Amino acid sequence: MVINQNQKFAIPLDSVIETIEIRQSKLQKIKKKEGINLRGEVIGVSRLSDLLDRERLDPNLDTVLSIVFLQVGTRSIGLASL
Repeated sequence: MVINQNQKFAIPLDSVIETIEIRQSKLQKIKKKEGINLRGEVIGVSRLSDLLDRERLDPNLDTVLSIVFLQVGTRSIGLASL
């Protein structure tokens, strides 16, 4: 489950690879998108607020983000929320 602006969203557990918390400043720009190097694998990260067309609440680089990594077919993606 992830939360965005006090609204909860369920994610099927069989799709979840792992979850982490990182500072927003640790996300990297990769071809105009955000991503993270997770143990040698570069994984794209999408923000739940962007996918839902909602305003980002905290632009502070020290803010801690929760990222859920999902397996979608043969690809891995990260879904970030505050």
